[in-house]
Amino acid sequence: MKLHFGPTSPASSSTRQTLTRARSGSIDDIDDQKAAQAQLQSVLTEQSLILDNAMVAIVFLRERIATRYNQRLEIMLGYEPGELHGVSSRTWYLTEQDWIDATHRCYDPLVAGQTFEEEMVLRKKDGSPIHCDVHAKAINCNDLSLGSIWIGMDITARKHAENELLQARVDLERLVEVRTLALSRTAGTG
Repeated sequence: MKLHFGPTSPASSSTRQTLTRARSGSIDDIDDQKAAQAQLQSVLTEQSLILDNAMVAIVFLRERIATRYNQRLEIMLGYEPGELHGVSSRTWYLTEQDWIDATHRCYDPLVAGQTFEEEMVLRKKDGSPIHCDVHAKAINCNDLSLGSIWIGMDITARKHAENELLQARVDLERLVEVRTLALSRTAGTG
């Protein structure tokens, strides 16, 4: 049986309309897909700009492994670009024990859906300590395997200034005590 869809065929008009609609639907689907891809690319570009220009270190950890991070983390910890990719967070703790202790201290709030916030002493690549203000949040507190976002800021200069102020206070109190004692001796003899 041979089908004829020429201009005189009654089926030709409806068949052409169906094929046109099918092609148009496919085109619409492709256009929608391209628009979604363009929107996703735009969001990824924006996210990358935010990460690259943030004034704080940002790292995405999954199972305590650095999977994504910004350049500020590398600079803060003294690493070359790309050196921290796939590295365990153990790398930036001073000791193994510090890293183990941090497990519960850091992750207990994350499991509870809270933000972890603490000043911590971490380790740079050269082994020197760095004081950091650290904040973290789980992607999903019901499934920590999805990872967590960590934000850190170098507060070493502030900690040094605080320590110098404390030392200056101790020195001043000691000086006042010595001076008071000297004055009391002078007053007692005069």
